[in-house]
Amino acid sequence: MTEAHPTAPDPPSPDLVAMRTMVRGFQLAVMLREAAGLGLADRVAAGPRPIPELAAEAGAHPGALLRLCRALAGFGVFALDAEARLSHTARSAWLRSDARPTLHYAARYWTTPGNWGAWGALGHALRSGG
Repeated sequence: MTEAHPTAPDPPSPDLVAMRTMVRGFQLAVMLREAAGLGLADRVAAGPRPIPELAAEAGAHPGALLRLCRALAGFGVFALDAEARLSHTARSAWLRSDARPTLHYAARYWTTPGNWGAWGALGHALRSGG
């Protein structure tokens, strides 16, 4: 008797992957805000840096910073090598405060409580016309 091998599910469509990312986009925005607030892009401008060193400079917990950097690397924002050294990608370079154009300040501004609150009220505005 031969064992039945389950077939692998079809890979999700690119549109489904994109929509999943959009639905959870607030999480990515918060991660980008924290990376910008810690100055990670500026700190790796000269080349790859070890996470423990970056954590000490930025006042972050090394394990938590490693998790943040792994998550961002999954989106192509920063690169993390096997020795836990963080380096730039084309995307993360725009988070440098001296980049032209820079997204450093936008990542911090668009996630302020005032902006979250305004966008959080969108459902009420749509229902009330306010």
